[in-house]
Amino acid sequence: MSLSPPPDRYQKSGKAALSGGYGQVEIWHDTSLARDVAIKWTAPENAKQLLNEVRALSQRPSPYIVEIYDIVLDQVGNLSAVILEYLTGQGFEVVDLKPDEARHQALKLLYQMAQGLADLHAVDLVHRDVKPANAVCTSDGRLKLVDFGLSSPGTGAVTVEAKGTMGYAAPEFFGPKPIPITAAMDVYSFGMVCWKKLTGKLPKVGEFGIPDSTSYPLPSIETKVSLPATLVKIIDQCLAWPSEDRPEMQAVADALMAELTFGKHTACVLLAGKPPYAVTTAAGKVSSLKTPNGELDIGYDGYKFTIKRVQGNVYVNNAIAKVGQHLHLGCLLTFGGPGSSRQFIPFRQSSPEIVF
Repeated sequence: MSLSPPPDRYQKSGKAALSGGYGQVEIWHDTSLARDVAIKWTAPENAKQLLNEVRALSQRPSPYIVEIYDIVLDQVGNLSAVILEYLTGQGFEVVDLKPDEARHQALKLLYQMAQGLADLHAVDLVHRDVKPANAVCTSDGRLKLVDFGLSSPGTGAVTVEAKGTMGYAAPEFFGPKPIPITAAMDVYSFGMVCWKKLTGKLPKVGEFGIPDSTSYPLPSIETKVSLPATLVKIIDQCLAWPSEDRPEMQAVADALMAELTFGKHTACVLLAGKPPYAVTTAAGKVSSLKTPNGELDIGYDGYKFTIKRVQGNVYVNNAIAKVGQHLHLGCLLTFGGPGSSRQFIPFRQSSPEIVF
């Protein structure tokens, strides 16, 4: 295969080449920006698909997906290579997350992988080979998805080749052909990644690792490791045999983020002429707001602030306040109905920052 050279600013670094899904990956040096880059060369038969995926990814860059810097075209305008961020650090497969003291770090890394997949699905791409080896934990502690050699569109795409990694591939890959490609395949694989990284092994799915419907539903992950109930539920759902029963990847990422921010929220209400009044975050306690036109109790369960009691005419953003209603980052509490002397009290909630 004749390779078109990259622009002159890129010089060979002498570092060893890497393996990649579409072809050879070499480490070059960008002399203009003084940084190493990874150049992934592709065969002509893969060029069109890879170019379409590069264009899709460029529409929504993600901090959890390897960054694309540039492309190299041959003399007739076909894609010859992609110039990528060169990641240094450890492959996710060698990072030990099993000890309880590493649990918070485990959730941080799994969240980043989940959000990277959600960002990929948002541009209608399916990775198709989700596994620990296809993510890199960078030298500064972040995680990024890599190796899109099997990826394809998530709408209308089919395959007759059950390419993937045994143990992580969804049951659909072993069904009748042609096989429709869906984002649910990545969701299943991510559920397996959670099992592998949190328990140290994969669940038994059938003989020789080929999923067998008689093995489903699989045992709950809580039989192997202690996790919050919300995470147990969504990880178990990821491994549902029917693909339509699996959650969307964004919902999985949101569940992981909810655990990372558990118990770290703060909130306050702003009373006219007074300093901000902090809403209690103590377990089992409530903050009571009392006015001549109504009363409201607000509680906190570690995940969200919720209305526990309502008395009188109370509104949240002009809608009638209801017991069990969640109060979001910012809303306006109104005490008193139309035509009365109403009191307006802003509710403000923090959004805890997680440093990766």
